[in-house]
Amino acid sequence: ITLKTNETNKWYGLIMNIPYKSLKIEKEGKIDVLNVKNKPSKIEHLIDFKHYFPAYHMNKKYWISILLDSTIDLN
Repeated sequence: ITLKTNETNKWYGLIMNIPYKSLKIEKEGKIDVLNVKNKPSKIEHLIDFKHYFPAYHMNKKYWISILLDSTIDLN
């Protein structure tokens, strides 16, 4: 699922189902992730390599991958 604006045709989010190994997680199978764009200063504080990762398949300076599983607190 791609989230983008119709006016500028720019992406601001992307939901993907990728192998755990793509995020260097030693686990079999696949995981849903949400890639979102943000300011580099915000991204560097979020990355914990448990729930938040440098973006898979996007510019890692401006994008972050968030695991969409039961371990993430969405509140």
